[in-house]
Amino acid sequence: MQDVVIGVSGGIDSALSLYVLSQVVAPEHIHAIYMPTQYNSDQSYLLAKQLADNVGVELKIGEINELLKSFEKFGEEKL
Repeated sequence: MQDVVIGVSGGIDSALSLYVLSQVVAPEHIHAIYMPTQYNSDQSYLLAKQLADNVGVELKIGEINELLKSFEKFGEEKL
């Protein structure tokens, strides 16, 4: 079985996606990643963590703020 990476935000779409994935892929093959930005609330993380715990998957945190800043800078250059 190959490993699967899935982004988890704490919202309904990623919650449903992770749940469905957990029904067909063993937890040890699922890598759930939470990628917070300044726009995410603490509640979003707590919901994502609770869901991951409920389906037996470790939730990892991926830092994307620097990438987001580079996209924002790119957008400013185009204005």
